[in-house]
Amino acid sequence: MTDRSKRVRIRRDMSDGESTTDEIAVDEPDVKPDTPRRGAAPTMSQRASSPPARHDRRRRLLIPALYVLVALIAALAFFGMGKFMYTMGRDMSTMTAAVSQMGRDVTSMATDMRTMTSRMSVMADSMVQGQAGMSKDFARVREGVEYMAVQINNMAGDMNGMSTDMHALNVNIDTMNRSMATMNGSMAIMTGNMGRMGHDINKFTRPESIILPFLR
Repeated sequence: MTDRSKRVRIRRDMSDGESTTDEIAVDEPDVKPDTPRRGAAPTMSQRASSPPARHDRRRRLLIPALYVLVALIAALAFFGMGKFMYTMGRDMSTMTAAVSQMGRDVTSMATDMRTMTSRMSVMADSMVQGQAGMSKDFARVREGVEYMAVQINNMAGDMNGMSTDMHALNVNIDTMNRSMATMNGSMAIMTGNMGRMGHDINKFTRPESIILPFLR
């Protein structure tokens, strides 16, 4: 029996109801000093040798995780690059459309500028013609004003002559009034004389009144 043999007692029940106890030797398996037993605390050597194993396990778990992370980063990078390229293409298309529209606007603006230039030329010609016509009209207006001034001067002379004539007329009317007053006096005297003459004629028609004046 070795040093690691263990004597085990086995109790066997007999058929007659009695039991017997046999002892047999059982060899324990060789156990390495680093192998922990079930339920036993790890030794110092086991504790010293366990971190590399954990490190290897972590390393074996970390490498696939890194691969997955790199794959995710690459996928995100490809997605971002694709989105950037799509956005850049769309922006380039928009910019191309804007440049095309700007070209059309510049062409339209050039056409409008040419039209405006022609219209300004027509307006300048019209202003020159209008200025010439206005100069002629102003000359006619000046002649008309001068003629009107002459006529007004003549009218002022005529009004002055009419005032002189009115003064003479007033003098003549005053003379006529005096003549009428004199004539009225003469008519009164003549009327008196006519009355007396009628009275005398009446006397001549009745001679007895002359002979006998008291027989009236």
